[in-house]
Amino acid sequence: MSVQNGFLALLTLGPAYGSQLQSEFLARAAHRRQLNAGQVYSTLERMTDQGLIAPAGTTDDGLPSTS
Repeated sequence: MSVQNGFLALLTLGPAYGSQLQSEFLARAAHRRQLNAGQVYSTLERMTDQGLIAPAGTTDDGLPSTS
């Protein structure tokens, strides 16, 4: 599974921020041992540019959220 497809699947569960997506992706994709933060945020930026996702404001603790 690609990172982008994995993130899209996870975002069907609700808005999330980068480190949440990273943790959930790694927990659900046993074949992946590692996913660095740079890859997470560059993938999210690309997905936003493609119109696949949109910013969803911020979380209660001030972190940016995506949906």
